[in-house]
Amino acid sequence: MREGQQKKLSRLRQGADRDTSVSPATEALILNFFETEVEPGLNDSLDAALASGSGLDVWHCYREILASRLARLQVEALVPRLPLGWDSSRLCAREAELVSDFVAFCQHALSVNLRHADVDPLDWIQTYVSLKSFLPTNQGRFRTPENPSAALFLEGEMPFLFGLLYSEFRAFRPWVARGRSYIRESLDFLPDSQGFLPGPLYSLARPLLASWARALGVAQAAGVPLLTSGLKKKYEWVLLQVMRWSRVNGQEVFSPCIASPTPRETTNFLALLELALPYDRDVHDQTAASHALTHLLPKSRGRRRNADSTDFPWLAALPCDGVVTMPGSCSDDSGLAAIRSGWRPKGTSLFLRTESETQPASGKQIPRNSLAMTMELTHNEVILWTGVCETSVRVAGRKLSPQSDWTLLCEEIEDKSTYLEWGLDLSDAWRLERSCLIVPDEQILLLTDVILSSASDSDAPAVPIVSEIHFPWTAAPLRRANEVALDASLIELPEELRTMSRGARELFLFHTPNDRKRKILPSARFVPLGLSEWFEDKSGGELTAGEDKLTLKTKSVGRNLCVPLLFDWDENRAKRACTWQRLTVGEKLTSVEPDIASAFRYQAGRDQYVFYRSLAGVTNRSFLGHHSGCELLFAKFDREENVVPLVTIDPGENS
Repeated sequence: MREGQQKKLSRLRQGADRDTSVSPATEALILNFFETEVEPGLNDSLDAALASGSGLDVWHCYREILASRLARLQVEALVPRLPLGWDSSRLCAREAELVSDFVAFCQHALSVNLRHADVDPLDWIQTYVSLKSFLPTNQGRFRTPENPSAALFLEGEMPFLFGLLYSEFRAFRPWVARGRSYIRESLDFLPDSQGFLPGPLYSLARPLLASWARALGVAQAAGVPLLTSGLKKKYEWVLLQVMRWSRVNGQEVFSPCIASPTPRETTNFLALLELALPYDRDVHDQTAASHALTHLLPKSRGRRRNADSTDFPWLAALPCDGVVTMPGSCSDDSGLAAIRSGWRPKGTSLFLRTESETQPASGKQIPRNSLAMTMELTHNEVILWTGVCETSVRVAGRKLSPQSDWTLLCEEIEDKSTYLEWGLDLSDAWRLERSCLIVPDEQILLLTDVILSSASDSDAPAVPIVSEIHFPWTAAPLRRANEVALDASLIELPEELRTMSRGARELFLFHTPNDRKRKILPSARFVPLGLSEWFEDKSGGELTAGEDKLTLKTKSVGRNLCVPLLFDWDENRAKRACTWQRLTVGEKLTSVEPDIASAFRYQAGRDQYVFYRSLAGVTNRSFLGHHSGCELLFAKFDREENVVPLVTIDPGENS
């Protein structure tokens, strides 16, 4: 035996002499347990203790080994993070009970390890035997389970952790490889290349991310490899999607809308990012996180605290300048799309979901082949609507039914704008196409439904078409200018709006200032470009706002119909009068009907915009002296009244 080991055993025996509470029978049991369970040749100190023939020598030696390992793996910081990301409401009763019991047991097992200095060795052995019964049975192979997040915790994360913690024990040595294999395969199989989970698994993104992040932390502390470079990139994408699909207060998008969420929800979200962000080395992602979260930092005399802040030191230390990852994203396979004006909380974001599943915000079940689409629109930290947006289309008095699922037709995500378009087949050979366009620099969001017939013959008879869209409104009620004028004691309406917008159809969103002495001012407006500007004219439809619903109804007679709804969130423009009109579109020196091509002009203050959409074939057409051969155009007029294109979609881009 080595001289150093002899000295260590001598010191251990001195400690054993002081431990008079252990009987010879107990000491023999401890020695037999370690001789049976420990793999020889893996740790010289433990081998030497076993050679001494003393159960107490072995126990004291192992306590020192375990103490060093616990400190290296940072288990004390890991214990409170084990349930991080879990929400029992997302699991069925059986799954919630299983995961809850095992989380509690793992916390107990690790707590026993942390109390190694005074824990009874028999208590530790009993916990070890109980933990051993959880041996993985899948040999590390990933199979799509009923609940992937629960399976990842039970079959991947915990075996990997305890395999490293009890690395000298025969039963636990295979756990490291099996747990690592399961973690890798789950990260390789579940998210796509952009970090999107399949639509039905959307609500499990946070517990999955938490489990992968905890495993990465353990692997890094132990100095063992866990993920390949490709899987690390996938992990970064998943983290990015979790940040994208989170509200300003930390809640998940599409979760039940709570006016005043509990501090625990925000705290748990920050704790999740504090755990996960260190393993995302992309500085662009870190800068995006800084932009998205710094509003949570306490202010000092009107300024954000610096990196010395003790409230959120990890958040304050994130880079706040430089290029950020694009805030928008879309996945046709998962049926998810995020359209954002930026990462900062001040701005506008629209989230859409086309997959079939019960929606937490409304509790409604969206069947397959449905016109319904789940949407959430937020503006300046306020949720304007969230839930299932119901759509109905009637042609010649007959209600059309969907014949297919929503399919992504066009995806254009760029620095200056984002354009997404979906299509859906309807009965009687009709078709519905829905597009979403956001131009952050202009602070404009445009939602457009296009109803198309299969009739290619220009002489086909025109038929009555009625489109009706219901948005589930959750914010303060929208109001018209003439309604606001009746309550001037609370709301201040600029004189220009009082004199020019009275009786107009647009609906205003009002901003409540922090200073209660100031009156409420308009901050944004919804404009139905396809309807008449004046509210009294209901021949083409109407835009109505109730306490829980915003409804856009459009009527026309033709072979196709374009239904645009513009959201202008520029506060300066909101205080100015606006006007809009349908433009005449020409083709070969002859005007064409609106069911062939539609163009609209919108003006607020000095800013003027034009929106053009071809409905029947793409050819060279003109409006306001501007010639265009594209399928869709959104442009702005410069000071010389020239049309400056901002977004152009050509036929080849729409698949």
